[in-house]
Amino acid sequence: MKIAALADFSLDELRYEYPRELVPAGRHRPRTCASLTGAGAHKRWPAGVPRNMRDKIDYELALIADLRYESYFSPCTTS
Repeated sequence: MKIAALADFSLDELRYEYPRELVPAGRHRPRTCASLTGAGAHKRWPAGVPRNMRDKIDYELALIADLRYESYFSPCTTS
């Protein structure tokens, strides 16, 4: 019980942190992911990304950045 009382632990501490080296040196993960996503969207919709898709992309990128999951998406870390 004494050891348990001394333990300062929260399940929030179990969040996985991706290695920084997956992101090219000097690159910011959210900006890199957003840039590559924007390039892919432009390739898919060369005449312009439809507003509903732009909104969805923005929502998803914000969620990915909030959770710090950019490194999970390998295309966001290889350029």
